Amino acid sequence: MRLGVAVRPPLRRRAAEANGPSGLDLVVGLARAAEDAGYDALFLDGRAAPVEDAAGEPLARVDPYVVLGAVAVSTSALQLGCLAPTLDDRPPSLLAKVVTALDACSDGRAVLALGLGDLPADESELERLGEGLEVCRALLRVPSPSFVGRHYHLERAFNEPRPVPRESGLPIAVAVPADASAFAVAGVLELATRLAELCVLEVRSSDAAAARVRAVREELTPFARRAGRVDGGPGLLVRLPVSRLEPPAVAERVERCLAAGADGVVLDWAAEGVGPDDLAAVGKLVAAESS
Repeated sequence: MRLGVAVRPPLRRRAAEANGPSGLDLVVGLARAAEDAGYDALFLDGRAAPVEDAAGEPLARVDPYVVLGAVAVSTSALQLGCLAPTLDDRPPSLLAKVVTALDACSDGRAVLALGLGDLPADESELERLGEGLEVCRALLRVPSPSFVGRHYHLERAFNEPRPVPRESGLPIAVAVPADASAFAVAGVLELATRLAELCVLEVRSSDAAAARVRAVREELTPFARRAGRVDGGPGLLVRLPVSRLEPPAVAERVERCLAAGADGVVLDWAAEGVGPDDLAAVGKLVAAESS
């Protein structure tokens, strides 16, 4: 996964007399534009998204995986997921089941991600995250698994239909929070090397992203060795916040992160909003740099 995008457009209910796009139309339009421009993945925010009326007033919240189901039937190549739900949003067994359903509906394009959340992480929270990853991994890879931990318990759990078969299985990602302590970062990296295929590094500023990628890459390497990862460890993605910069400036920051050791970049346009033309322009520039 070299280039992805995370979006959070408003899911606005179209007024009865209006002819413009609804919120779901906007998400699907962005997904199609991203796929056409060569992006590898599209992510939504992991928390339930508010649905607004035509005036912008909130009505209710909708599960983002329901929205991804619409994206799945409107695209054919994008990997799809949410970044990054926490164990407080839903238990790991339910998360694994929902992501498996998305995988079946998208012909094997789902990504399962988990994160720590906003609270300071102590040893117990890291242990809970580790157990959550183990539960998800078991449900994605083992028929009727059982698991006994301090936080979670499975007894011959049922998860059908199974994920679509592929060589390395449905990928699991674990997020490293932008403001995490050194203790939490080390704990998440250790879990990633044992239980995940992807490690998503969140950053507050795109200006400092490349330096943070280099530091985390150096820290990740010894954990991968200790875990016996002959592949060098999980793929390192950086979630790069993007404000209203010109596409050449965004593409240049993507290239800086890749040169610093990131395996891929997820452009986080969630807070600022993004149009299909912006996505297409950045995707083409990154593709041109890579060729």
